[in-house]
Amino acid sequence: AASDAMRVEGEAGRRSGGARRAQRSDSEGGMGGLRHFKSIKVSHTYHRSNSLERKRDYTVKTEEEKHIIQEGIRDNILFQNCPQEMLQEVILAMKKEHFSKGKKIIKQGDAGGTDFYVLVEGVCEVKKVVQGQQALRFQYKHTPQAFGELALLYSAPRAASITAVTDATCWVLNSRDFNGIRHRVEEALRQEALKLMDKSQVFSDLDAKQKIRLMDAMDRVEYERDEVLINAGESARHMYLIQSGVATATFEDAELTFVAGDAFGMGTPFNDQENSPAIRASGRLVCYVLDTAGCELLADSRHQLHVFGALSKVSVLSGLSDEQLYRLVPLLETITYGRGSYVIREGELGDAFYIVESGMFAVERNGRLLDDEKSRMREGDSFGGASLLDRTVTMRTADVRCLEDGDVLRMTKADFVANLGHLEDIRNMWHLVALRRTKLFSHLPESKLLEIAAASGKAQFRKGDLIIKHGERGDKFYIIEKGTCEVIGTSGKVLNRMDAG
Repeated sequence: AASDAMRVEGEAGRRSGGARRAQRSDSEGGMGGLRHFKSIKVSHTYHRSNSLERKRDYTVKTEEEKHIIQEGIRDNILFQNCPQEMLQEVILAMKKEHFSKGKKIIKQGDAGGTDFYVLVEGVCEVKKVVQGQQALRFQYKHTPQAFGELALLYSAPRAASITAVTDATCWVLNSRDFNGIRHRVEEALRQEALKLMDKSQVFSDLDAKQKIRLMDAMDRVEYERDEVLINAGESARHMYLIQSGVATATFEDAELTFVAGDAFGMGTPFNDQENSPAIRASGRLVCYVLDTAGCELLADSRHQLHVFGALSKVSVLSGLSDEQLYRLVPLLETITYGRGSYVIREGELGDAFYIVESGMFAVERNGRLLDDEKSRMREGDSFGGASLLDRTVTMRTADVRCLEDGDVLRMTKADFVANLGHLEDIRNMWHLVALRRTKLFSHLPESKLLEIAAASGKAQFRKGDLIIKHGERGDKFYIIEKGTCEVIGTSGKVLNRMDAG
């Protein structure tokens, strides 16, 4: 908030309207009002009436007022990629406030600001002072105009002062309402996507965990009427699972329609057909879209999804993104061991790590099995991961022997480094991506972000541990690598949940 690049809350949002679209269509010309939303890593069927029941204090608004608010927030960086369901409830949750001439709406330096504003009537002046000198001064004369959006994300000092030059009217959204809406909609979309996958034959042989993992690779994309998703005569490069709306394939003498729950495109029966027609949106269409990498993962076999799931549980790899884990999948080979055979011998070079697929394996030192249960490794457990942590090849410090016939997945350190680099550097890059997504740091050059990433220390917390306590001095910044954290208000109510990244 203190950066010159983000000089004023609202300015950044007002000037960033160019980044609203994302390429998730197989048609080069099919980009016309596409809206994209990375669904929470995708994100219950969204029951609007249920949400409204929890918010009986919503201010009644005319259709014109709703339209004005939507115009005010449409190009704001915080809302430009939000799903329509979330935008609708945000608009409903906003309350009208009037400010008399000379009233200071926002004061620079005030901590704990919680409100976001859309100016709909009047003129406001923005002032910013740096080291006692006026650094910025201009007016919001054209309405609707949004400002103060950082308050919805951070409890940070206000970046500038905003004063009503004339009597002014604003629609105001509180951060608590915003975060509640965001959590409900994201969870609604997640559950909805799972239900659609349950109904589709394309995903019928996947178990619940595999569906969740595949869902994490999907994007939620909105298309406008007549927007082309797949060009005539071309093979699709994406798979489309319809959430709502209708898509149509038009033949010379017939028309084929796809409705909610239907899947088409790459990896489905309706693909790779000669003389296949174009598929286009018949109206507003919302799909969960799986890109080529995700489709190939699905097509290559459910076994690869199993391997991906196994990799995602390896603690030493917890800092890797889904995309990075996908890249590791083809590097693992399956090796079968018989009872009594050794996988690792003490003193050998540590040049690979292993994940148990079946059977049981155990750690042995000086020819004796270790007594503790942790030394017994079964399906999903891994060993040899320390070899990935060191830049040089180290010696094994114990034996690992097969106690029951079984299979392991094996990947060499050389293959890992050749594909992704050293694990320590990868973790720093993962931190860099997380830092770049954080608005507080987004203006910094990559060299500075890498410095911050490299300077970050790792901390581990058990379920129930208190990480930040209300009222304490805030002297640390956190990036979640693994697990889920809750933000709890002074009343004890959960205000928000945060996951990896």
